Amino acid sequence: MSADNHVIVRFVKPSLDSPTSSVLQETFEAIQGIPAESVWFVEDECFSVKTKEKRFIYIFEDFKGSAFEHIVNTGNRIYGPVCVLHCLKRAMALPKMAHPIFSLTMQGLIISCTSLEKETRERIHKYVQWMSGEASKDFHQNVTHLVAGEVGSKKYLVAAKLKKKIMSPDVEVTVLMACFLIDGAVIDGIASSVVIGLRNDVTGLHKIEN
Repeated sequence: MSADNHVIVRFVKPSLDSPTSSVLQETFEAIQGIPAESVWFVEDECFSVKTKEKRFIYIFEDFKGSAFEHIVNTGNRIYGPVCVLHCLKRAMALPKMAHPIFSLTMQGLIISCTSLEKETRERIHKYVQWMSGEASKDFHQNVTHLVAGEVGSKKYLVAAKLKKKIMSPDVEVTVLMACFLIDGAVIDGIASSVVIGLRNDVTGLHKIEN
């Protein structure tokens, strides 16, 4: 393998002395068994990265912070350790997308939103994409779930007619955030299609039902 093709996987930590979680350590060691090199990389070093380089892959356990945002802005590939372990254990290639990938929890799901504030909609779209789902601004037949802020919008009525899964934004964000907080060993077992129904009750107000 030429130097240009040699893949270096940079595992980012706040500092070299920072505690290492079991899932991050397991992923670091698992990489050693394939044609790639694992190296620890502290957050301060991230700011020296100025360009996108195909031979570098970055592993962040937390998808937040200035170091994470800096690497995102360089366009380099970023994964969560859970995603890497999932792919290694199944002999799968890492997915290549234009955004960071935390896990494959929502792979195959297409999420659309209706009647939400722009900030909420963008946050949900980001979380869905980080977990390998697809966020669609438009509602179409292939959409699997609709996140609805209220009952009665055009998207809501079409989704209900097509018997699509309809979820409350509060519950959706809670579920997505829980996926980031749960230990990596458990996350693959999460039912990514947790369904919360949203319907009208007799008073015309909407409520959540299982």
